[in-house]
Amino acid sequence: MKKNFRLESPDDQVYDVECFGSNWGWLIMVGDRAYNFLLNSFTRKRIELPLQSTLPDYPYPPGSPIRYNCIVKAILSSPPILDDCVLIAIYDVECCLAFCKPGEEM
Repeated sequence: MKKNFRLESPDDQVYDVECFGSNWGWLIMVGDRAYNFLLNSFTRKRIELPLQSTLPDYPYPPGSPIRYNCIVKAILSSPPILDDCVLIAIYDVECCLAFCKPGEEM
């Protein structure tokens, strides 16, 4: 069942983005040109994630002017305030897995 929620934000943090997972109040967001970030739905804190173009075998040309999202689903291993937090993402039509720590490069 698909659910839609409206997230009010005083700035442009959530403009033209989609959510591909959530844990512990953190939303895993993908925006224009496939940039990624975590957004806390309560505090509005934002943590940048690596660009999708840094994924191994990224299926689209780097710097493409069109929005390309290859993330299918993503989940956090623990809240991102912990040092051992890992983001796991399923991407591409072949269902590849990627792992990263928030704030690090892929």
